[in-house]
Amino acid sequence: MSSRKVDRPKLVDHRHCRICARAIPPGEEFCSDKCRQVFEDYKRREKRSRYMFYIVYGVLMVALLLLFVLRPFLSAA
Repeated sequence: MSSRKVDRPKLVDHRHCRICARAIPPGEEFCSDKCRQVFEDYKRREKRSRYMFYIVYGVLMVALLLLFVLRPFLSAA
């Protein structure tokens, strides 16, 4: 190994766009309005999917509860 250090250029402070990963100034989150809109659409779809999951989960839990509660009455008939 050589004892000589390699001088590398310093990187300017930056962040990366959450959608397309382009370098942007530190105070920004997105590089353009298009990327912001894509992100907002993604978050809206994610929220809707989570909401539907909870509804389906709730319906299944109620159905199972009813099945176990009504089971003695159904088998007696």
